[in-house]
Amino acid sequence: MLYGYIIIMSSILILIGYSIGRRIGIKEGIEKGKALNSILFKQKSYYSNTCPICKTNHDKN
Repeated sequence: MLYGYIIIMSSILILIGYSIGRRIGIKEGIEKGKALNSILFKQKSYYSNTCPICKTNHDKN
């Protein structure tokens, strides 16, 4: 009987740890994605010589 309670409690603790870790991982992934997206956006506008605000093309002369 005691082993059943131990198994149930350990299963519950593992599931709680998994759910907390998953939520933390998702939040970190979203923040890293936002940072990477801004870097890629700047890189794209730099190489295409296009202003991201007014969409005009600026040639390097």
